[in-house]
Amino acid sequence: MRIPLHDTHWRLARAEPIPTDGPLDDPAALTDWLSARVPGSIQRDLMAAGRLPDLEHLLDLQEALAWVDGSDWWLQRELPAIEPRQRAWIDFSGIDYFAAVTLNGQELERRAGMYSPRRYEITEGLRNGPAMLGVRIWGAWALPTWPRTRLFRLKKWLASKVQRGGLEPFSDRLLTLKAPVHFGWDFAPRLLAAGVWDDVHLHVSGRAAITGMWARADWGPKFGLMVRLELDSAREEPLRLRFDLISLTAEAPPQRAEFHFRARSGRSTRHVCWPDVRLNPWTTHDRGVPHRYRLIATLMDASGQVTDARAQVIGSRRFGWRIDRGVHYPLLNDEPIRFRGVNWVPLDLLPGDEDEEMRYRKLLQAAVDAGVNAIRVWGGGGRERPIFYDLCDELGLLVWQEMPIACVFLDALPEDDGFIKLVRQETRGIIRALRGHPSVIMWGGGNEWGPDRFKGVAQAMGETAAREDPSRRWLPASPGPHDSHNWLVWHEKASPAAYARDPAPLLSEFGLAAPPDVGTLRAMLPPDGVWPPGEGWRARKAEIGTLQHYARFFIPDQEGQESSARDPLQSFVHASQEAQARGLQQGMEAYRLREDAAGTFLWQWNEPWPAISWSVWPHRGPSKRAFGQIARSYAPLAPLARIHADRIELWVVNDGPRACQACILTAKLDGRVLWSGQASARPGERVLIQTLPLPSTPGRFTLRLRGDGVNAVNDYPLPWPFPPAKRLRPRAWLASLVMRWLLRW
Repeated sequence: MRIPLHDTHWRLARAEPIPTDGPLDDPAALTDWLSARVPGSIQRDLMAAGRLPDLEHLLDLQEALAWVDGSDWWLQRELPAIEPRQRAWIDFSGIDYFAAVTLNGQELERRAGMYSPRRYEITEGLRNGPAMLGVRIWGAWALPTWPRTRLFRLKKWLASKVQRGGLEPFSDRLLTLKAPVHFGWDFAPRLLAAGVWDDVHLHVSGRAAITGMWARADWGPKFGLMVRLELDSAREEPLRLRFDLISLTAEAPPQRAEFHFRARSGRSTRHVCWPDVRLNPWTTHDRGVPHRYRLIATLMDASGQVTDARAQVIGSRRFGWRIDRGVHYPLLNDEPIRFRGVNWVPLDLLPGDEDEEMRYRKLLQAAVDAGVNAIRVWGGGGRERPIFYDLCDELGLLVWQEMPIACVFLDALPEDDGFIKLVRQETRGIIRALRGHPSVIMWGGGNEWGPDRFKGVAQAMGETAAREDPSRRWLPASPGPHDSHNWLVWHEKASPAAYARDPAPLLSEFGLAAPPDVGTLRAMLPPDGVWPPGEGWRARKAEIGTLQHYARFFIPDQEGQESSARDPLQSFVHASQEAQARGLQQGMEAYRLREDAAGTFLWQWNEPWPAISWSVWPHRGPSKRAFGQIARSYAPLAPLARIHADRIELWVVNDGPRACQACILTAKLDGRVLWSGQASARPGERVLIQTLPLPSTPGRFTLRLRGDGVNAVNDYPLPWPFPPAKRLRPRAWLASLVMRWLLRW
């Protein structure tokens, strides 16, 4: 039995800093205890207690947080007693970052890590009555730092003159596997969250316990369920194992199977095969029903007395790859599938929001509504909370999960024995936490770093992934061979037409930034800093010059000045959001029309803090205009236009499971019909339906595809606002060459 300790029965107190390798202080001497929430963060608890202001409304966090980062912290919670024949463990799924765990003042362990579980048997401590569980967390002051030598300062200065993208070179983030985004990013401030950020359970059992379970079901002609059980038995004895399988998505009778075996004393691993189980396939939302089942494993002794039980939600699917000239093309249940993806960053810099599940569901349901079928969990954010992956299973969304390494350019990663040990520990923790989810299809070593430059780190991660989960593909880094992050658009101010010229079959990062709606913008800026854009915008991470560069194509006055007939702020926000929407449209649709494309992952779906960023969904508030365009461009069955200098090609792209037969495609300009005719496309096809001369008059060009159960629309401003792609400037060409060398595999 696993008892969740997700509540407010925890308490928090500030402690004086002590060395990370010294004797622990006594929390009994602390008197200023505050109520705390777990899972959560120390900073959010301090805000709730009135010890910190609402950080989301501050433009400069460092002054407000200096005392928090310079302090250490104790968290405590009382645990109930157990019965004489019971055993007990405490399971932490994630503590951020360097922490010691104690029971009744006795230290169980201390170490660094954010994503690796911490599990301790505490049977003896709970047999004599309730016990006090303690977690001592060292403040940000104790995180490792680069030695500030003269040579280091010179390297940092030189790198800062060359490196672009708004990231500090040789950041201390590179010395940890804490979520890199906590150290500040080009869409988030430096906010070093700390606390028990993930689930905590008290595990109580009889003599024999199930301490871990991984159930895997590959869908195919031969159904079957393989279950790996990790057991811990107080003695050698015969045991019975009963599996109950209950459908969560369809009316079906429960299934049951029973197995007998003899358990060894101590820890052991047992693999159990249930060959005749009947399972419907899990698939993406656009291809059918993502069937899920609850598997309950019950462990009994020879007399039939239940000694422990464990449950896992499973899905039966087969995910593989067709490799053609080195390019990996995805296959789901033996059928080709193209990624219509988005990049996901952390839901929040500070875990513990009371509305967390609602916010996760809103954003992921919006992805489904927009036709998204895959999510890349960006390495700069690390692993999300379990509810995120549960919802992806439920909603039929594929997940590409990266490890917490991001953006190592002219700087470096450590490769000493201690860091390599940490890499193995955290990689193992992430994979073990997520490998039971049918939605998770691929592991990635991180974002924008060079595995060939840091072979020790790459080898440690790759070996750990192969050992913990050989069933999924391991991708050392993104980008890599046949995978592009196209930041010529935005960082080099290239036209979005450059997306169509990218040779990589997989475009896993591309995007344009835009401010949120005016109401959201006013809520996150001081009243005197809303317009014109200035320091307040910069504090919210706006790159003002680049925003203006792309917005000018959509501002009525061709000179780039706002029309006097409109509010200048509203005009700029509208133009900037329209530029973002049309730029993303150009990238999404160029790849959907390519025969050799594996798919796209636009940057970025959400944001972890109020910002003026690339997000489609602001941290708070309504979506940007791009959301509607993504829904049109990513629709499984979509009418698309390819615009040339003298003509427009009309296409139908069908990524869905059913054929579009005898549908009617209609093209209009400002409501006037230019062409209408029959259009058909089988599943997996992209069909050129008609070619029209490019209209000589400006207007809004619309496409509508109608048929049995089909009503899809799309639109394009004419003339197309963005200019054709140009050759790279020498500086941009050199920068891209250097970047490919730095990020080499």
